[in-house]
Amino acid sequence: MYSVKLTALAENVIRDGDRNNLSLINIIENVVTSNFPAVVPRMVSLWMLSREPDDPAKVTAFELVCSLGDEVQHQVSLEVNFNDRLATRALFTLDSYVLPHAGILTTSLRFNGAELGRYAIPVIAMAPPPQIKIRPT
Repeated sequence: MYSVKLTALAENVIRDGDRNNLSLINIIENVVTSNFPAVVPRMVSLWMLSREPDDPAKVTAFELVCSLGDEVQHQVSLEVNFNDRLATRALFTLDSYVLPHAGILTTSLRFNGAELGRYAIPVIAMAPPPQIKIRPT
């Protein structure tokens, strides 16, 4: 059975070409904005996955689902190739992600319809700045 060992959202992920190590840059723990719709310029969804030895190494039945509250915003079918290893990492970049309102933003990974893991963060509406009235002198 496939399983999620770790998941996170970050503004960027850097892969070291020599050692194949990943560095998460600016992990996203929440989004705070005073205006909606709000745009998150870039999010990278990281998934560290494992499989059992008898599971197929090349999988086409994964789905990445992004929701805000109960509203599914994006649903994408994915192919993940373990290349005969028992663990792999999958990175999915979401550019110019629009948040129409406050709520809980969730990214989840599904296999054949069953959720394997999720990462959820609050999208918080802060009070707008006070309006300043300037009187002519």
